[in-house]
Amino acid sequence: MAIWHWCSKLSGGVNGAVHAGERRMPIVNLGNPLDTAAPPEGVIVVGGVWSEDLGPAWMPTARAAFMDRADRHAAAVKGECWVWPLAGGAVADAPSVLSFVRARPRWKFVLDPVSMMVPRLLERAGDHLRRMFEVLGTSEQLGAVVVSSCAVDGDRLLHREFGGHEAFDREVLRWWGACGRPEIPVILLEGDTRADEALRSVVWGSGNGEDAGAA
Repeated sequence: MAIWHWCSKLSGGVNGAVHAGERRMPIVNLGNPLDTAAPPEGVIVVGGVWSEDLGPAWMPTARAAFMDRADRHAAAVKGECWVWPLAGGAVADAPSVLSFVRARPRWKFVLDPVSMMVPRLLERAGDHLRRMFEVLGTSEQLGAVVVSSCAVDGDRLLHREFGGHEAFDREVLRWWGACGRPEIPVILLEGDTRADEALRSVVWGSGNGEDAGAA
């Protein structure tokens, strides 16, 4: 099991970069100017709003613009391209994730329960996570899965170190473990030793993990 670490630049958002050893993949928002000098190792694109002028990201105009810009961005990147779904974004839930990547065989996606859920779903988190992992956890275009806890911040969920929401944490481990895919890299928050320990002991069994690059 390969472990990646996520170093976020700003609190409360999907940003920064993920890295494993010497390999690093920056996380970008397409609202920023197109970076034609993206690292050859690849890039992770956030599936949220990239232009407030177009309205909500899930509306047809904004969604079409996101897809067009994502395709142009990919054309400028020599390495891998991944999409990181974001609730309320152009790529937000299981259907939109699969629609996006199936139309783009080169792309992979990040399965991140915290970014894909909103606070009102926590009451039945087990059911939502089960469906999420059953649909997306088996996809051949799954690039990595994020294992983290969460905290409520208004109408959104924030990533937190393990232990922040124990019921949610247990369900994430349960349903990711049920997928039985140790070849898929796992992304942990930088320094989250509790998640690392829980992942190794509960999901795959103590001592079976390794801190290495993605396959």
